[in-house]
Amino acid sequence: MSSRNKNNSVIIPFLIGTLASFAVNYYLNNRKTVDEFIKQHADKILKKFIKNYKRKQSEDDSIPNDCPGIDSENAGKSRACDGCPNRKICNDPELKKQKENEKNQIFNEIQENLKNVKYKILILSGKGGVGKSTIASQLAFALSHLNYDVGLLDIDICGPSIPVLTKTIDSDVNYGINGWIPIYKNNLSIMSVGYLLPNFDDPVIWRGPKKNGLIKQFLCDVYWKNLDFLIIDTPPGTSDEHLTICSYLKDNLDGCLIVTTPHILSIYDVKKEIEFCKKTNIPILGVIENMFQSIFVSNYTVQNMCSDMNVDYAGHVTFDQNLIDACHQGIGCCDIDKNSTSSKEIFSICKFLAQKIYAKYSHQIDHIEPQQLTTDQTPIDNTDQNDNNNLPQEKSENNQLDETQNIMTENKDLSKTQVLEKIIRDVVSIVDEK
Repeated sequence: MSSRNKNNSVIIPFLIGTLASFAVNYYLNNRKTVDEFIKQHADKILKKFIKNYKRKQSEDDSIPNDCPGIDSENAGKSRACDGCPNRKICNDPELKKQKENEKNQIFNEIQENLKNVKYKILILSGKGGVGKSTIASQLAFALSHLNYDVGLLDIDICGPSIPVLTKTIDSDVNYGINGWIPIYKNNLSIMSVGYLLPNFDDPVIWRGPKKNGLIKQFLCDVYWKNLDFLIIDTPPGTSDEHLTICSYLKDNLDGCLIVTTPHILSIYDVKKEIEFCKKTNIPILGVIENMFQSIFVSNYTVQNMCSDMNVDYAGHVTFDQNLIDACHQGIGCCDIDKNSTSSKEIFSICKFLAQKIYAKYSHQIDHIEPQQLTTDQTPIDNTDQNDNNNLPQEKSENNQLDETQNIMTENKDLSKTQVLEKIIRDVVSIVDEK
């Protein structure tokens, strides 16, 4: 081994020296030709570098704040485009056609991946800190408690809260044959950027294109299976994430719920969110008043605002101890006590949600009483494990498990409208229960 290494240490420098001498001799004999070749190609490389550099600078620094974006119909035509160096690019019909084809391809991929999701609901807010993620997670837990298959997608890329509220911070996302496998809690499927970080406390400092790419992956590459509901938790305000999700889902969104608090600042910010939804054609199902209190009420209430903006008031959620405990434990408040104030308020919002979507599809919900909805199924026993003491002694845990499995199997066979009818009926039995 030592002799071979010694030979290599002699041969390699010899070969390098020989090649170098050949190169020098060739250059000396053909100096004029080599100089012309280098000059010609160096000019081309330099010009290409300068062109790319200028384009990058113009993209980074010269894009107006009010730029409508290359995907917009107003690209290259709006007042904000005056003086923009990229105006010609935005007006390029070939580039527009290419972008449109790419956009349609993504849309078709998403549509194919989500074809077995019955309903897709956005949860929005005008400002941060109003409890939007809390409402999103509790609605998901409530529907899951009623034995429906629910997906909870967190697209708040820079501030993911869902892993905390579901107590799944330490969970890891795996990649299977069909794509990314979400985190499961019983019949609740969860996906968030928080699961993809090396450390959950690491900040996510991403620009728009990278955020958009991840949202596309969440919609295209996550194996959601068959879902009754996909609840999508969004960042506060109006940002790239909102525009992206609207662009990708197009007309496949069933609507949004907007969360606010009774505080006057939050109420006025919600007005902006409502206008955003109207401009982007997102159906507004209603406004939820979180952290509700019956005292110290503002003169301009959430219900006043809903009346002024011509949107429905979906209900309120009281921030009681049961809800606080549920958030700390990463479960639904209905799993602790389904008869608590906050649990019944959440269930009432589930009923409102089902009624609004039902009205959208059938336009008959206003004339149908919940007890008139026909079904061949018996009422569901929604009692969870914490209420076992209230059950008859002869009913075993195995029987309860079998009953839940049977209900979930029955739910899988329900049509889109039957799912909504069943939710309304189930929730009425819970909310009216003393």
